[in-house]
Amino acid sequence: MNNRDNNRTEPNANSNEPLPEIIPERDDFVRAAASRKPKHSQTETTPQGGSKGGWVTALLLALIAIGGNGWLYTQFDRQSQNLLAAQERIADLEQRLSATGEEMDQSAVALQVKVKELASKTDELWTQMDKLWASAWRRNQAEIKELSDTLTAQKNALNQSINSVKASATTALSSVETSATQIDILKEQIELQQKSVNSLKQELAGVKSAQVSNQSIEQLKQNLQSLQSTNQKLQDRLTTLEKWRYTVQSQSSNTP
Repeated sequence: MNNRDNNRTEPNANSNEPLPEIIPERDDFVRAAASRKPKHSQTETTPQGGSKGGWVTALLLALIAIGGNGWLYTQFDRQSQNLLAAQERIADLEQRLSATGEEMDQSAVALQVKVKELASKTDELWTQMDKLWASAWRRNQAEIKELSDTLTAQKNALNQSINSVKASATTALSSVETSATQIDILKEQIELQQKSVNSLKQELAGVKSAQVSNQSIEQLKQNLQSLQSTNQKLQDRLTTLEKWRYTVQSQSSNTP
């Protein structure tokens, strides 16, 4: 019993401040029970039968006290064991918390290292992006200048083409006006020729009626045929000029 009590009163190795346990001895229970017995010196005048009953009562009380003390001891022992288990759990929890704190410190250090690495990689990536942007900007500037020069050249060529077309249109309009003048002249000539033909026809009719010589008739016929041929040529030339004028006017209207 003393060994068990000594084992219970040993301090917990895992606890920083062990609590001392106070476990009563069996002799203490006996002395406590004896102290609760009534003093028979004050009851010497009682009869002998009452004295024997008093001893029995005292014995029963002592047994009840011993049983109560045993029950109390059992409860105390159980509470002591629970306390030891709680102290062990607390010590284990402290160890786990300490280990967790160390792991967290290590994790924090590793996280700081990773953050520094990421910051370094980010700076490097930004540097590379700046270089790529500068290279792309220079290349784009060269391409933009080349496209601008090409556009300017095409614009100048287009302006020259427009000016040339305008000049051609102006020339064509002048030619049309000239042709219109020529057509008017030809019309006048045709009218004159037609008048001459009509006059010759009248002369021929008069010659026939006056019975002029055959030679005069043949001469009049030749003049009439010549006038008709000239008139036909003038008509053909007039038709050609009108077709040409219509073509030039159509081209001028289609030109932007």
